[in-house]
Amino acid sequence: MIDLEDLGPALRLLRLRHGSRQHDLAHRAGITKAMLSGYERGARLPSLRSLAAVLDAQGVGFDKLHRAMECAKRRRSARRPSGRHEPPQGSRS
Repeated sequence: MIDLEDLGPALRLLRLRHGSRQHDLAHRAGITKAMLSGYERGARLPSLRSLAAVLDAQGVGFDKLHRAMECAKRRRSARRPSGRHEPPQGSRS
């Protein structure tokens, strides 16, 4: 299942994998750096047209975006605590 919470981190991941700076990618995509920054932070939701432009500027399709979103989801899940408290190793309970 796709979670929009993973869109921003996925866009950032793709940009970094391609070695682009926000300013350069935004220029190639025809959007402002502020817009791209907002998308990556999850503060803004891109229109389908803007999203397609960002992907196209990197030569990336929606299939790679989907894979990057899955990767972002795994990373997010790994950072969340499991809800269980385990004592530090070596301590006795």
